[in-house]
Amino acid sequence: MQNCLILGAGVSGIAAAKLLIDKQKNVYIHDKDKRKLRELYDAKIIDNQVNLIEKFNRKTLQFFDTLVLSPGVKLNTKILQECRLQNIQVLSEIDLASMFCKAPIFAITGTNGKTTTVNYLHQIFVAAGIKSHLLGNVGVPFCGEVDKIDSKSKVVLEVSSFQLEHCTHLECAAAAILNFAPDHLDRYSCYDDYEDTKAHLLNCIAQNGVALLNYDDVRVRSRGLDNLNAQYFSLTKLPPDVKGYYICENKVMQNTGTRTRELIELPELNIRGDHNLSNLLCAIAMAHIAKIKPAQILSALTNLSQPRHRLEFAGEKNGVKFYNDSKATNIHSVKTAIATFSQPIHLLLGGSDKGEDFAKFLSKLPPQVLTVTAFGKMGKKIYRQAKRQKLDCAYFPKLNLAFDYAKNIAEAGDVVLLSPACASFDEFPNFEARGDTFCNLVAEWLSEK
Repeated sequence: MQNCLILGAGVSGIAAAKLLIDKQKNVYIHDKDKRKLRELYDAKIIDNQVNLIEKFNRKTLQFFDTLVLSPGVKLNTKILQECRLQNIQVLSEIDLASMFCKAPIFAITGTNGKTTTVNYLHQIFVAAGIKSHLLGNVGVPFCGEVDKIDSKSKVVLEVSSFQLEHCTHLECAAAAILNFAPDHLDRYSCYDDYEDTKAHLLNCIAQNGVALLNYDDVRVRSRGLDNLNAQYFSLTKLPPDVKGYYICENKVMQNTGTRTRELIELPELNIRGDHNLSNLLCAIAMAHIAKIKPAQILSALTNLSQPRHRLEFAGEKNGVKFYNDSKATNIHSVKTAIATFSQPIHLLLGGSDKGEDFAKFLSKLPPQVLTVTAFGKMGKKIYRQAKRQKLDCAYFPKLNLAFDYAKNIAEAGDVVLLSPACASFDEFPNFEARGDTFCNLVAEWLSEK
């Protein structure tokens, strides 16, 4: 690895460039947005030792031995074939970083719940007195931090399917899969392709590492059939011969293979929904696999904080409660959110398209969803399909207008739920900005007399 081309000048690509410069490599960077690339370079956000490549095609490849992909970049088949012919290694940003990492890596993937789970695990490590680095898809590039990580630390890594597409060097002390559900179907040829990409994390486990799988998700469970180091977690009692962790009568139990023992009794927790309890159980299991003592885990749980934008309570007025679930960028996540409420719901759906089937979803909405307010680029399509299902629905081009409508039709005892089932890139740079906007709208509404 000496002549390296980075594709994508987002935060991950820039972090990769800086790491490679530090390692004294020859670094080039390309982004489709040439103006953005030049602005980053002129602002010295990109090191002046990084060379800009304005055009990228198969001929460009002959100058490089390594390609590093930012998560948003997907190579077409012809480029991949050319890389194989020229023996050019293709790395994801996290794969590159892992080559220089001195600490054990605890990686978590799944369609939903990744960010919540890594946050829980990170908090447990920190409470146990361990220097923990929370990295990856959670928003902090691995490449940007890897040189600050020593062997006594632990890396908690949230991993997306995009990041797993080109991972051959990543070795994890433990890796967990939370669940599988349709997502990013605009990127993958079919659902099985997406699921297989997620499951590739199981090929990135160190020789004596542990694969931790959700027993309650049948498709995830099946991925452990040929894995001798597989363990499981479940909200119901595991069969005695299945190694892993489960919850019984508010206690976390462990099946060791030869006996069952109690690890901890769960304290009173402000956690909404079984899905979040499952996420917490995964984090507890990962921490125990990392040799954190049960007493330390229990101590951490008493002060556990919840990550933002995931069923975040945003406020209440006139008996109407507002929840920000902006992180719900796919239908499966929205279904999970709806299931946590017994109150009538006014649901806000919309954003940018990810290729999912809204017609099927809307045809089976549970009865507590009173209205659907669609917004954004996907809003018109969602609205038309909701009308076909004879749902009480409305459409607005922007989130603020959708919010105004929903707040005015909601009555005491109702919930206004932003759980968009779409990406945010039509109106916002990310789901956090969308969630912040919703929370600000709620705050402004609460301040009005």
